Amino acid sequence: MKHLFLSVIAVLMSAFMVSCSDDDSVASQLSSDKTEVTYSSDRAVESVLVTATANWNVVTDVEWIHLTKTSYEAAENNIAFILDANLTCDDRVGHILVTSGDKQLTFTITQEGTVVVKLSQDTYNVPGTGGVLNVNIAANVALDVDIETGDDWLDFVEFKGAGTAFPVLLFSAAENTTEYERSAVVIIKDVNSDVSQTLSIVQKEKQTFEVTDGTIREVAGNEPTAVSFNIRQNIDYVEFISDNSWIKPHEILPVATKGQESNSIVDKTIYYDIMVNDSYDEREGTIMLTNAANGESLALMTIKQDGNPILELTATSLPKDKEKYSADAARKSYNVKIKTNAKQIIANSSAEWIGCVESVDGFTLNVTQNTTEGTREATVTISDVNGKAAPIVMTITQKKP
Repeated sequence: MKHLFLSVIAVLMSAFMVSCSDDDSVASQLSSDKTEVTYSSDRAVESVLVTATANWNVVTDVEWIHLTKTSYEAAENNIAFILDANLTCDDRVGHILVTSGDKQLTFTITQEGTVVVKLSQDTYNVPGTGGVLNVNIAANVALDVDIETGDDWLDFVEFKGAGTAFPVLLFSAAENTTEYERSAVVIIKDVNSDVSQTLSIVQKEKQTFEVTDGTIREVAGNEPTAVSFNIRQNIDYVEFISDNSWIKPHEILPVATKGQESNSIVDKTIYYDIMVNDSYDEREGTIMLTNAANGESLALMTIKQDGNPILELTATSLPKDKEKYSADAARKSYNVKIKTNAKQIIANSSAEWIGCVESVDGFTLNVTQNTTEGTREATVTISDVNGKAAPIVMTITQKKP
């Protein structure tokens, strides 16, 4: 650079010798109050003051200094010039050469470098499960990373692409095992200056889904009812009911969120309406809750409903007197109609004079003639073989002859 600068000066001296004053007897004067100037890295319009007793000319040896004018008349004038922005991190030096007659004056122009440390975004989120986080940054200097808060769960691993204009900062986040969101503050700075950027890394609380009051409900089958489950969760879920003909979602009632404001874990109560079981047998249904994002099973609740055994006396040809039935003294058969959903029912008499025969819609009671001198009494019990339905007990009084 020194040889180039001397060559430029030599050429300029030769070029401008012809323009020197015709009056060689008068020595030209050329001066300035300062010849070394430092400017910031920004693009700017600047000037330097020159005093000359003869006309003078100006040149520069660098492309980033743009002269607004290259010749001036004898007088005190400012040399105006434009500096391009210095986008490098290093300072740079250029020169402005002033020639007036046999005099020369050199200005040394120093422009400071630009320290670039710029994040593509200042806040990053990491899941509660933890993992690796890549942070993009533009930089033209060596960087230092300081985790001011959150260093108990966040680690800086390495620079990927160190020495390039766009390195990537690699962080490792541990799993958040708490029920609260947490954040870390990271300072990224130039090792040789005060230029820095502040990065915020926010980690969600752990993914939580829990049925807090048990997953099994047992209900009667002879009347409609409702069941509920309490869940504690911060995961969006989808509900699958194995048989929605008798298990029907009712509503979800959220309750106050516990803990800090940043905690998104919510306590909810889920209600289901349970229809009457019209069948004899017990039945069982399930409610599966799955993660809406990935289909993973979160909870399986079971509803067990008793059967609804039906055993009812709907009609009989036996006349009834208060709580007892009355049979004639003569031999006679009586019909007893039964409504039931039991697989098998039987009728038993406490006395031999009443015979029980199964019929299409119940039983036929064959009562023999009363040969005693008074009335007589017996019971007929109609029952479910499996014992699930309450038995029917008929007390029968036969009239005396």
